[in-house]
Amino acid sequence: MILQTDLYRIINITNLHAGSGDSTYGIVDKQVQRDPITKLPVVHASSLKGALRECFEVVVKTPSATIETIFGSDSKRGKTKLQRGQFEFFEGRLVSLPVRSNLQPFYHATSISVLKDLVENIVHFGSAIFSERELTALNLAFTNDITAGKLQIFGDKNSDLAIDEYYSANIETCTNVNLKSAVDLLVDTKILDKPIVLFAKKDWDALLDRLPVIARNNLENGISTNLFYEEVVPRQARFVAFVMRPSTHDLLTSELVKVNHRVQIGANATVGYGQCQFECIIPKT
Repeated sequence: MILQTDLYRIINITNLHAGSGDSTYGIVDKQVQRDPITKLPVVHASSLKGALRECFEVVVKTPSATIETIFGSDSKRGKTKLQRGQFEFFEGRLVSLPVRSNLQPFYHATSISVLKDLVENIVHFGSAIFSERELTALNLAFTNDITAGKLQIFGDKNSDLAIDEYYSANIETCTNVNLKSAVDLLVDTKILDKPIVLFAKKDWDALLDRLPVIARNNLENGISTNLFYEEVVPRQARFVAFVMRPSTHDLLTSELVKVNHRVQIGANATVGYGQCQFECIIPKT
């Protein structure tokens, strides 16, 4: 069986909490899932697969034969003879976070390190989203980091511009032609959205350390029993995820169309968390 690798983008329509578990000794009681090396927020493959399966079973009412073809059979669903699914799911990786600005509702923040890792994984998984020539150009553009303490935007800069905790003196217009072309290419393929601001890795890591934390109250019979703090990946964040499938059919996309590509991912669905747009990125012809 010949496999094809598709690249999906995941847009947070609402805040997302794909939890890493309840055991923590820090101030935040419930933290989001993170990559163990980069500390980048992720959505584990098992969480993505489970969310998609539940969407198809509960919302779409997808036939069981199609469910098993995509995801495999499950002993919890009464199957005694287990069957492996034909689709392979990989974790959702963050590519941009929204950051506040005084002149825009927000900027899509990312970093050279994130974009470089993305290109490396596109090569590793064999996705056809870019040509060999485009991949070479992307690798060249994402070789060197920008200066720490300085942000780079794409487009003209207003002298009054402030982004996150950075003021105009620390915000520059990108003048690197290769970098500008590479970012435009990622925008054309809908991996990134404008307006974009680049953070140096040191500043990006600091940004990741202060994701929004929401105080929540646990009620039992209308009585408050526990106040806890929950970390979220904010709405308008962007993730990407690879999915490998048989090249002869794309059952995943055909089922996603039936829910307008809307999938609930992670915890707290009843309070509106985790509403995401889950769309396949179509390679340019």
